[in-house]
Amino acid sequence: CWDNEATLSACDKIAKEIGHASSYDWLMPLERKPVMISAVVNEFKRLSQSSCDSAGLKEMQSCIWLAAYQDRMISSEVYDDIPQSLSSWKASSILAVLFSADSSIYQREFFAHSQAGDLSHYFAGFFDSSIGSKKSADSYRRIASLLNQDCKDTVLISCVPSE
Repeated sequence: CWDNEATLSACDKIAKEIGHASSYDWLMPLERKPVMISAVVNEFKRLSQSSCDSAGLKEMQSCIWLAAYQDRMISSEVYDDIPQSLSSWKASSILAVLFSADSSIYQREFFAHSQAGDLSHYFAGFFDSSIGSKKSADSYRRIASLLNQDCKDTVLISCVPSE
């Protein structure tokens, strides 16, 4: 996972978030790969334990989850009624869409690798903070527009009252 494009992109974002011009500027002075990896892991742990909203952290987490799903090391758990509900909604032409702080890649992989099988095809879209803030009405307008839906015909369900 260390030498692929997604990991390098996540490292670049993390480097910029902590004040470096790039991951090259951050890590090359460390000279040896084990020391570089250790620096990335330590920063990853620090970001994971903080309450900051780090795009680099989310991208790195997605990379790790994706590798674990693809290697069949893990599967995601969904409530027992989810597969039937998704199927029923799709049969009724109700669009199911996710908008989460988690990356859209992670969202898709979560449902593609559930213990109930691949549920990702039930969703019309997966959206993350790259579309905008979850607390901004403009983000929801963009999603509705991308799905060719009128905002007045959509329903938002969230466990976060401010959304």
